[in-house]
Amino acid sequence: QHKVTGEYYFYVDDVCGIDAYKNYDPLVRAILVQDSVLMNPNHTSKFSSLSSLNLLGMLKRQLSVPKQIIYKMKQETKIRKIAYDEIKSDNHVLYVMVDEKWIHEQDKTKPNQKKWIMGKCFVFFTGIKRKGKRSRLIGKHIFMTTSNEPWKELMNEVDKIYNFEEIHTINLLSDAGSWILSGACELKLYSNNKLIINTCEFHVKQKINRSTSDKELRQKIADIIYKNEDKKAFIKEMDKLIESKEKDSRKQKVTEYKNYILKHWKGIINMKHFLCKSSMELHIQHCMASTFSSVPKGYSRQNIETYVKLQEMFLNGVSIFKYYLDTYNSEESYELKNEKEVNYSLFESSTSNMPILSSSSDVSHALHTLIY
Repeated sequence: QHKVTGEYYFYVDDVCGIDAYKNYDPLVRAILVQDSVLMNPNHTSKFSSLSSLNLLGMLKRQLSVPKQIIYKMKQETKIRKIAYDEIKSDNHVLYVMVDEKWIHEQDKTKPNQKKWIMGKCFVFFTGIKRKGKRSRLIGKHIFMTTSNEPWKELMNEVDKIYNFEEIHTINLLSDAGSWILSGACELKLYSNNKLIINTCEFHVKQKINRSTSDKELRQKIADIIYKNEDKKAFIKEMDKLIESKEKDSRKQKVTEYKNYILKHWKGIINMKHFLCKSSMELHIQHCMASTFSSVPKGYSRQNIETYVKLQEMFLNGVSIFKYYLDTYNSEESYELKNEKEVNYSLFESSTSNMPILSSSSDVSHALHTLIY
């Protein structure tokens, strides 16, 4: 105890690395942050990996951590630059799927007004491996952000993962949003990079289906676009459809759908002749929507980027548990290291020369439970 100020200093806490005013050990915090990325923090508070300690009889009561404390732990997580391994493209082609998702913003100053945060998601891959009816993306890397300068931050990271000097063709698959097309040229880092814009078929079919409820007419318009590639016939058919609408509001909407297809006609035709079809709608649902927008919760702008980056790390194969501990007292960038396979043969009861492990004691059962 300080003789003048009266403050206390705990030598044991300093040696063990226990921070002041922290009620949870760094290991426990790492487990909770990891589980909160895997599942909703509401579920993490009850069904965390910490509950496995009960199987060993190490806890006298069911452990339950308040969800707000878990959110606080996630907010305090240090976000560091990660040095990902380089991904090579054997065919010198790179595919990029881009989409956005609107996330509810929590703004206490304007409680009665709805505000949104636009989350952007980029999915890079070098090819597709098909097995039966299912497909798997090869050389995949995911980048997610809520920044107002997504393309700048993207290229600062992705140019270290893919060698753009050896890439000849870059295929961009998207819904042709204005923010996507305005920054697509950023992908061309070298003169030999050729950028091809492909407009996803899902959004084109969506515009056609919203224009009319007649199934035969829907199919007819789709065939004009994808089979005949006849722009004049498409304009003629859409003009007839617009004239048949009674309300001016509907005429205006159908006109917007028509102009969208005409504006991105080249990208639509490129998509038709493209071997790879876009699965961005599924990726945006899996990567971002299921975690941030499908639950009735608002997020603050100062914290949402941390949550998104943790989700991005998990999707790219980073161990959140190991990352949290390695960056706990470090300010340096995080490097991924391939972990060596651990040999557990010592704990096999049939081969172990340790009697306490070979016996059927509680210690043996606890060790087997802990390992497996």
